[in-house]
Amino acid sequence: MINKSWKKAPLSELLELNESGTWGDEGDSNDFPVLRSSNIHEGRLVLDDVAYRKISEKIAERYKLEDGDILVTKSSGSSHLIGKSCLFLNPDNKIYLFSNFTQRLRTKKETFDSQFLYYFLNSPIAKTTLKKISNTTSGLRNLSMKDYARQLIPLPPLFIQQQIAAILEKADAARGKRRQANQLTEQFLQSAFLEMFGDPATNPKGWEIKQLAELAHEIHPGSTPKEELNAFADEGIIFLRSENILNKKVKISENQRYIKVQLYDDFPRLQVKNEDVLINIIGASIGRCAVFDGNLGRALLNQNICLIRCNNNLFPNYLCNYFLTDYCQGFFKGTGRGGAQYALNAKILADLKVPYPSLSEQQKFAALVEKVESLRARQRQSEQELEHLFHSLMQRAFRGELVRE
Repeated sequence: MINKSWKKAPLSELLELNESGTWGDEGDSNDFPVLRSSNIHEGRLVLDDVAYRKISEKIAERYKLEDGDILVTKSSGSSHLIGKSCLFLNPDNKIYLFSNFTQRLRTKKETFDSQFLYYFLNSPIAKTTLKKISNTTSGLRNLSMKDYARQLIPLPPLFIQQQIAAILEKADAARGKRRQANQLTEQFLQSAFLEMFGDPATNPKGWEIKQLAELAHEIHPGSTPKEELNAFADEGIIFLRSENILNKKVKISENQRYIKVQLYDDFPRLQVKNEDVLINIIGASIGRCAVFDGNLGRALLNQNICLIRCNNNLFPNYLCNYFLTDYCQGFFKGTGRGGAQYALNAKILADLKVPYPSLSEQQKFAALVEKVESLRARQRQSEQELEHLFHSLMQRAFRGELVRE
């Protein structure tokens, strides 16, 4: 609930700019970087995979982002991505543009604080509004920007906005430090893998090379049940899609899909077992992989994910970390480029050459992974506690409980 003493105004009245971006032709690193929905992750700007596009200087000048601009995803193939936003703060003084599937919001800064708006748009109040105004068109999830701009925004005095934004920024920074610590843990495992087994690009330790087909019982993608089967339900068997596969982690998404429990046995080839290696084979997330933890429950997978069931001579965690090396990731994106998006298939993976250390060496790495996973579990618990604290602070902030006027 918003503080009743605060005035409210439609978002449109608070904005200097409210516009879609540009795209242009495919370019290279000498061209302009254009930010897309994939560069917005959990409210943060992520520059791991920036698109470079050929765009004229005149158009670039118009769509150049400034500090304090807010980017909102307005079109996506996944409904849960619609409306996600981030605050743009230029990380390196380059000129960044934004794509036509995103919307730029620039506030009238003399009367309204952009950081305050950013936090409000990510609050539970605004997310409830967002669900009401998103709709489906032509297979894409689209956000009606006219309806989005009509939503009412609280208008405490500017100095109150700035105080609230400063408090939330400090709490947000604590979340960021927790995430950085988690990332360092991830990097440690990759460094340990290279230290133990060497760079697979050169195989300096002279491991025997085998095709993956020799080391796996099964290699095949999943599929999606036909509509006439009426297989989906609000709860039941987890139905995994590419968004569920993060590097080294299978995550239940906010928009998780499920298959009816009674239909589980009808899809034997889609069934995922404990310690199966799952790898995304379609789109921008190609090569992302994780080892499935049976504690999540029973699961089926769709056609965007390939299942690899290792035989007794290959440890799943070794294979997953091999897939995540720069060598493999480069191979996947190079081999998988085709048509409008990246794509791999079961044959490419079956033919993949895999350095094959002894079982004892793989076992040492598996033991290290187990120790690191224990640490990561504690880190995730800490991260969840910080998330809960942050969302609690947001609710209090917009009820007017954090600062006095």
